[in-house]
Amino acid sequence: YYSGVLANAKKYLSESEAKELKKLIGIDADLINFTNAYRMKHYFDFDGDMIEKKSLPFTRLGKQKMSRLYHCETGQDMIAFMDETVYKPDEETEHIEARNDKAKLKAVRHVISTTQSAGVALFAYTMICDIEVSNIVHIIEGIRYKADLADIERELAV
Repeated sequence: YYSGVLANAKKYLSESEAKELKKLIGIDADLINFTNAYRMKHYFDFDGDMIEKKSLPFTRLGKQKMSRLYHCETGQDMIAFMDETVYKPDEETEHIEARNDKAKLKAVRHVISTTQSAGVALFAYTMICDIEVSNIVHIIEGIRYKADLADIERELAV
């Protein structure tokens, strides 16, 4: 999907618009990779090389930093590492997915407020829609499992 989007951006958008879109895709991929890497390390004790093989090949942080993330000893070390990057959330959350949705929303809002490109804004908007779907799923699951409403609200990316 990302390869196709980038190929079309290169073909149909200006160089600066394609660069902005590549940045957004890098943000999305970094946070997807972080979520998956954390799960693989925390729940299944995968080693860094295995995590790296299963990760998306796109990044904003850079391959070297992402490789360092994948080779952290524990999931908590991964969180500490990511807290030193642009992906540190403004507020702490209990779940890795909520943490990354908040970081993604913060980055995407910045892009939307600064971009001059309709295509980039549209792609950023679709990322916000994905976050909203995640929020809805979180609310439904929270109600289903009778979680405290304040706890549910704290985990939403708003």
